[in-house]
Amino acid sequence: MAKESRVGRCAVCCEERPLSRDHVPPRRAFNNDMRFLARIDHEQTRAGGQVAWAHATTPQTGYVASNLCVHCNNDFGAWYNSAYVGFTRYIAGVSLRPGITLNIPTVRYPLRIVKTAIQCFASSLGRPFVDHQPWIRPFLLNKESQALPSVPRLFVFGVATQGVGRQTGSIGISDERLRRPTVLAEFAFWPVGFVLCYEDLNLEKSVPVASISHWATYSYYDEAGISLDLPINDISTPYPLDFRTPQQVADQSPSGPLPPWFVPRT
Repeated sequence: MAKESRVGRCAVCCEERPLSRDHVPPRRAFNNDMRFLARIDHEQTRAGGQVAWAHATTPQTGYVASNLCVHCNNDFGAWYNSAYVGFTRYIAGVSLRPGITLNIPTVRYPLRIVKTAIQCFASSLGRPFVDHQPWIRPFLLNKESQALPSVPRLFVFGVATQGVGRQTGSIGISDERLRRPTVLAEFAFWPVGFVLCYEDLNLEKSVPVASISHWATYSYYDEAGISLDLPINDISTPYPLDFRTPQQVADQSPSGPLPPWFVPRT
C-alpha cells in the first residue's frame, strides 16, 4: 500500500485527496534499490554543448512520485501491477546484452501491462501531461477499458544494464532514423522501457523497439499468452531513443556532447 504524503489534486481522478508517495514502476518490479536522481539543466546544456546537470537529489529507495492519490494508486496496483511484475521478472531472469532480441514466448494479461506502462507515464509526469492526454483518465480508471487511441502509439524495449533508467517528458527530436521531426516521451527502468510516440509512425522499422499498442485489444480478463520479440538496448545518455553503448558515446565524442537531434520541447 502506498504511503500518504501531502493533500493535492490527483493527476488521474482529479479529486482533492491525500497523495501517495508511490514507487514508479512498482517496487516489486526491481524499484527498491537506493539511487540518486538528477535533472538536466537545458540552458547550460545547450550553451556548453555537453550534458549539464541542474542538481542531484538526496538518495532514496527506488524512484517515487507523488502525483496520484492513495485511492487511485491502490486501485491501479491491485488491478494491473502483478501482470507487469511477472513480465519484468521473466526479462530480468535472462542474460541481457545490447543488440540482441529476446523472444518471450508467453506474455500474460497484456492489457494490464499496457495500463501499468501508461500509469508510469501519468505518475511520473503528473497532471500537465495527463491534461494533454485526456484519454488516460478513463483508460486507467476503468480497469476493463480498452480505449487506447491509435495515436499516440506505445512501444517497448528491454534495458540491458541493471539499475539504469531514463524518464523524459514530451520531447521533440529530429532524428535521421525517423526521417521527420517527432514528438515522444520515454519511461525506462531496468529491465523494461516504454516509448509513447505522438506521431503515426512505425518506430519499430527505424529503431530497436517493439510495438505493443495492439495489446489493448485484449480484454482485462484475457490471459492471452502472446509472444513478443523484445529488442534489448543500452541506456547511456539522458535522451529518448538514444541507445548507444557507453563505448559508442565515448568514441563518437569523448566530451560527451548532445545527440545531434536534441531539441527539448518547451
